[in-house]
Amino acid sequence: MDRSTKKLPEAQTAALPLPPLPSSKTDPTSRVGFSDKVVKVENDRKKYLTAKYGQHQMALIKKRLSVELWLIEELQMLYPKEGPGSSSSGYGSDVVDECDIDLDDLLDMERDDERRRFLRQKLSACPQPSIVVARFIEDLLVKAKSL
Repeated sequence: MDRSTKKLPEAQTAALPLPPLPSSKTDPTSRVGFSDKVVKVENDRKKYLTAKYGQHQMALIKKRLSVELWLIEELQMLYPKEGPGSSSSGYGSDVVDECDIDLDDLLDMERDDERRRFLRQKLSACPQPSIVVARFIEDLLVKAKSL
């Protein structure tokens, strides 16, 4: 019979007592010490939360992000920034504050006529001609349906 498959009698398999651990009172070098530098370096590090998504979920996130970016770009064209402090692009960066269109609120509505009414109300102060605003609303509704 092979040595590795031999069974030992139970008396031999009983746990042997381990020698006592040295007491921290008697041995000052047995303590664990932490340097303040290590703690400080860890506190200075930036922490990021990352998550791994499946392919389908990542595709949905990218699609949603592209619609959000398109929405911001279109709103910047609908609300041009005027005055002496205007940027080189000619469009305001505070557009989201002027016209806050929440895509989630839009998607929560069940019917297109509700969505159109909601968007017309949000865009009521838009300085662009009504035909431009109407085209923007229709384009946004098409993009919202794709989400």
